[in-house]
Amino acid sequence: MKNKLLLIATCIIVNIINAQDTRKYDLLLLSGTVKPDANADKLSEPRAGKAEIINGKYFRIIQFLQVPTDIEKEQLKAKGVDLLGYVPNFSFFASIAETTELSTLNSSGNIRAVLTVAAEYKLHPSLKNNMLPADAEVVRGKADLTLTYFKGIPENIIVKELLSKIKGVKILEMDHASQTIKVRIKKKYISNFTLLNFIQYVEPTEKWKLENNSGSTENRSNTINNFIPGGLRYDGTGVGVSVGDAGAYFGHVDFFGRYKGGASPGADHGTHVTGIIGGAGNINPRYRGQAPGVRMIYSNGFADISSVNAATNLYNGIDTIRITNHSLGEAENAGYTSSARMSDLLVETLPSLYNVHSAGNSGSGWSTITGGYKVGKNAIATGNLDYKDLISTSSSRGPSKDGRIKPDICTKGSSVQSSMPGNLYGPMSGTSMASPGAAGCFAQLIHAYKSLNGGSNPKLALLKGIVLNTAEDLGNAGPDYTYGWGRINTLKAFNVIKNQQYVSSTISQGANKTHVITVPANTGAVKVMVYWADPAAASGVAKALINDLDIKLASSSQTYSPWELDPTSPTTIAIKGIDRDNNMEQVFVTPAAAGTYTLTVNGFLVPQGPQEYWVTYEFISDDIKVTYPMGGESFVPGETEYIRWDAFGTTGTFTIEYSSDLGATWNILSSTVAGTARYYTWTVPSILTGKAMVRVSRAGKTNTSEAKFSIIAVPTALKTDWRCPTNFQLSWTAVTGATSYEAYLLGQKYMEPQGTTTGTNIVIASSNTAVRWASVRALAANGTVIGRRAIAIQIPTATSGCITSVDNNNYKDLSPYIVSVYPNPISAYATISMYIVEEDNINIKLMDICGKEISSIIDGEKLSAGEHQFRLDNINASGIYLLMIKGNKGIAYEKVIVTGK
Repeated sequence: MKNKLLLIATCIIVNIINAQDTRKYDLLLLSGTVKPDANADKLSEPRAGKAEIINGKYFRIIQFLQVPTDIEKEQLKAKGVDLLGYVPNFSFFASIAETTELSTLNSSGNIRAVLTVAAEYKLHPSLKNNMLPADAEVVRGKADLTLTYFKGIPENIIVKELLSKIKGVKILEMDHASQTIKVRIKKKYISNFTLLNFIQYVEPTEKWKLENNSGSTENRSNTINNFIPGGLRYDGTGVGVSVGDAGAYFGHVDFFGRYKGGASPGADHGTHVTGIIGGAGNINPRYRGQAPGVRMIYSNGFADISSVNAATNLYNGIDTIRITNHSLGEAENAGYTSSARMSDLLVETLPSLYNVHSAGNSGSGWSTITGGYKVGKNAIATGNLDYKDLISTSSSRGPSKDGRIKPDICTKGSSVQSSMPGNLYGPMSGTSMASPGAAGCFAQLIHAYKSLNGGSNPKLALLKGIVLNTAEDLGNAGPDYTYGWGRINTLKAFNVIKNQQYVSSTISQGANKTHVITVPANTGAVKVMVYWADPAAASGVAKALINDLDIKLASSSQTYSPWELDPTSPTTIAIKGIDRDNNMEQVFVTPAAAGTYTLTVNGFLVPQGPQEYWVTYEFISDDIKVTYPMGGESFVPGETEYIRWDAFGTTGTFTIEYSSDLGATWNILSSTVAGTARYYTWTVPSILTGKAMVRVSRAGKTNTSEAKFSIIAVPTALKTDWRCPTNFQLSWTAVTGATSYEAYLLGQKYMEPQGTTTGTNIVIASSNTAVRWASVRALAANGTVIGRRAIAIQIPTATSGCITSVDNNNYKDLSPYIVSVYPNPISAYATISMYIVEEDNINIKLMDICGKEISSIIDGEKLSAGEHQFRLDNINASGIYLLMIKGNKGIAYEKVIVTGK
């Protein structure tokens, strides 16, 4: 009996092993799982028929027992076999020369099977039985399809074959770099494309659709483009951004001098998105975008990334596009489509191109990412947070159809104020608003990296890895399918760049690489991520990941594994284990003792190698960092501001205080802020100071604003008193406590200072009557209290109340003849130069535009013939004045403009 039970158990184990071995070689296709039989002993059968040959080759799937080595690949190539896209598991689409002897292929003994590419493998599940998604039926009764054809066939042959073999096909678009062609055909002929031997995959063409100040502080964007004198100024200068949308109002003053595009229906959405990325806040400084230094262009929908050629032209063109933003959606949970594949192809071709997307607004269910392009392994899909770092209920969740982490990152996207057509502003919400927030942060970080690395551009794999690794973990511990890797933290990402806490290497199948990381003292936690720009997967496969790397981090006493999520149970919290789905892995260690740690990277499965990867690491100190206000800001009494900080851990409570005297005394706002919180809502007090600071403390740890900031009201009721072709007078209501005011005028791109005055009006010189916007801010305490600019007003083009000077040429026959007043306009003083033909009694008076005498320069003084000079000063108020010179022989006038001191 005992022997009988042992025999049964042995049989069960053998059957389990055999079953597992069979599954190891399953072909994971979108059309379904295929279980191929081994046929290595019959490679000469069946031979390709004449109808299969195109351009001297035909196509098969070759499956190996193990991933082929580089030497094996070269041996196959020498025999006329090119391995094309990887097919999980252990398989490749292959191009085989018609002269190749199949019987000679398996000299290495590693080939398991050679299969024909069956028609049913090629068809997207949504197209079975000539069915068609509604979005792909643009013309009634016809299907818009995207065909992927095998690599190595010239375009002219593809076109000729299609037109000759498919009745009524209309070719809409072709991109040879990605081997895709968009066509339109009657629905009943959809399956005919799968019978063509050069076609690899057939899927519906996806139709895109729109997806609907606290953002910059929440994302910590403000920290690396701050107002501290001598502080960081990484605003995206030198970075080009393409905004793919349904139209945008390019004439908004906030884009002045930095945007190329045009208006079309749907411009509200595109204008709002553009402002979040790079609006300058020229009209209202409260609504400055994340990266106001970027150049921006407009693209219609996905036109800028729909082909490798289109993206390359923008990348290498005059605008040097490095970031694209698309707050657009496609089919929900569509899987790794040709669009997703294109995202990865673009990064293969252009390694420093960043494609940022909205994750979608399809709600709180799982696997609701709307795309498409954004599902690409190297795309950046962005979730939507509110000002409290909470996910919006409408924000789409992961995982992707093949189990990968999406969204990648989150930023503020709820109730975001940004630019609108007509030089207006308004609120919008959605991942459409979160995506441009992330795009702007990436622009800032690219600017920073270039500045610190001799102008070179960071590769997507490096910077995306840094951003994911330094993200503020939200939701469940570790990554999850709601927040992805968390909320972007621009400051932490910048610090990693500045401190060069990254390294790159390459790895091949089965190899191991090690990297040593030295952890300093006072480190609360260590995060180490390995990111690799995984190649574009083949069309029609069910699993997008091609190269699978494994990592381990070891201290002197312990080994740490990376996070692992279970895509079949999206609510389950990440555990430490083995990740087989994603092209990034992260090890998180806390507490982290100081010392030496060794990271081991293993090439577990690298069928398309060698694979470059980037290691990036962050040391999270056990400290507090106040991130807003940092210093240099201008707060307004009575307004609501969100004090923000970074800290390690969630225990205890925070105490929040402010000072109005550079920290000599402190006022407690709250001493019971939860240890999980990273913000505090503050109503700015009704005080006037240029010495304000904020302090956050917990359990003996304290941090204050890096520098002082100001609290003072903003001038209101801006208007023009008069307007001339070359100047105008701006006036406003006084601000309590202000001792002077600084005026601003729109320059080539931004608002530029024009001078100061102690009064409530100022004359501003400007000959550009077509685009004139002006503003003013209050100053106090000898300029140490600096207010925020008022909302700018547009200066009408028509003249109004303008007094022109008397033409001096009409008075050349008079004794007093004015030679010049220099300088004019006057900021402090001027010199009056005049010439008298003969001796005369002269009066020189300064009058306002109403004829009222302001001052007398000389009064009835007898002057001899010849040239005389007088000083004109002590004019307290800016404005336009008339200088009158009167003598016994006649009278003359000269207009004088005073701009202020």
